Amino acid sequence: MNYSKGKQLDQADGTVTFNRSTLNDIALGKLKLGNLAESGDVQIDGDKAKFKEMLGNFDKFYFWFTIAAP
Repeated sequence: MNYSKGKQLDQADGTVTFNRSTLNDIALGKLKLGNLAESGDVQIDGDKAKFKEMLGNFDKFYFWFTIAAP
């Protein structure tokens, strides 16, 4: 997954489009990207199966994780 302003791959599997406030809410954990595709807040062009595959590649971080162990 890459982003470059004004550029798009010729052979991309798909394109995911949403606005900055939606991105902020996703980053803050207020919204989940997978659910937004169904609501219309995110537009997906291309192979939706590849989009779901991409979501499976994200790591899940928990708030109370150990930063340093003794």
